[in-house]
Order: sequence, then C-alpha cells, then structure tokens
Amino acid sequence: MLEGLLPAIIFAFASFAQSSSGFGFALVAVPLLLYFFDLSVVVPLVTAADLVACLAITALDVRSLRPRLIWPLLPGLTGGSLAGTYFLKWAPALLLKPVLGLGIILYCLFSLFRPPRRPLSPTPSAGIVAGGVAGVLGGLFGTNGPPIVMYLREVVRDKEAFRCHTSLTFLSDTLYRLVLYGVVGLLTPVVWSTLFRSSPGLILGLVAGSALHRRMPQRLFDRMVILLLAAGAGLILQGRTP
Repeated sequence: MLEGLLPAIIFAFASFAQSSSGFGFALVAVPLLLYFFDLSVVVPLVTAADLVACLAITALDVRSLRPRLIWPLLPGLTGGSLAGTYFLKWAPALLLKPVLGLGIILYCLFSLFRPPRRPLSPTPSAGIVAGGVAGVLGGLFGTNGPPIVMYLREVVRDKEAFRCHTSLTFLSDTLYRLVLYGVVGLLTPVVWSTLFRSSPGLILGLVAGSALHRRMPQRLFDRMVILLLAAGAGLILQGRTP
C-alpha cells in the first residue's frame, strides 16, 4: 500500500511546483521516483503525468497566450534535438554537463542581483536560437528545459503569461516524446496503472499550486523561478538527470 501511496505524494509535490511556477514537474518527480522504479518506467510515467499537468495549466492561462512567442521555439527544438542526438555519438557529454550546470548557476546569480527592468522584445531569431540550444541539450542530456525557461523569463514578465507559455512549450515536447515511447513499447501497464493510482495526488498538487500562483506577488514568483533553475543546475552537476 505504501508503494502505491508514495508516487501519489511525489506527484502532488511535482504538480504543485509545475502549477505554481510553470515548470519543474520532472525536476521534482524524476529523482524521487528513481528510488522506487526503473528509469524505463520513470521517464514515460513522468512524461505522461507532465502532459496532464501542462494541459491543465495551459487551459487555465490560455487568455495570456501569445503564439508568436512559441512558434519560433518549435523548429529550433526539432532541429536541435536531431543535432544533439547525433552529437551524442562522439561528444564528451560527461564533460559538457558541468559546463551546462555552471552556466545556469551563473545566469541565476546574474538574475538575482541585476536591477529590475522591462522585458526584452522577442524576435523570431532569438526564439529559434533558444529552441535550438534547448533541443541540443535535450538530445545530449535529456534536459531541454533551462534554455526555454531563461528565454521566456527574459521576454515575458507577467507570471500568468510565463506559466502559460512554458506549459504550452513543454506540452508539445511531452506529447512528441509520449508518442515515441508508445512506438517503442515503453507505455506499459505498470506506467498506466501507476499514473491512474497517483492521479489524486496530481490533481491535488495542481489545485494547491494554482491557488498559490494566483496569490503570489510577481517579485516572489521571479525568485521562485530562479531557485528552481538553480536546483535543476544542481541536479545536472550531480548527474541526477536522466
């Protein structure tokens, strides 16, 4: 019974992070679930649950959607993923991971201490570059979130709009990966049964996180985003990302 309850508790915390900030589901869920399941179960399980969370959050914030911020990211993500997967064959990925982690930490420190300013004007080229970098990192390390979060944080400062755009971007990515997992046979009965049993925790976390998101001041929200990015960088440096 405890083994059935623990994934629900983990999903509650993961969906709370996702719905309060706009990202962070896998950041919370993957390291904890790996204590109880194999990686071949954890990755498709978290992807399926993350898809549900992203759908719910995007629906809540759809009025804040600005499609011109999203479209440039998608071709960059697709092309970058192919390049990253090819590069993985000969790149010293273990040496590149510390560079990625330290780069994110430097960005977090810069963001914490710089004075407040207006968001940057988004351009298609900037979105394509951000998507391309995210795709390459996703192909190399399975970690494409930080460049997308950093890009959207620079061009969107309203917390509802930020949450909407991060969730929609990750929604397209998780849907694509879920189809691939289905094709190769990773969506097993264990994945679906665990997701079903954990759904009360997933829903509870979404409701609680959304309630906190509505009441959170913008400045505190910005700090939370930076802290989650820094936590992700710490996991990358420790080799805890899949």
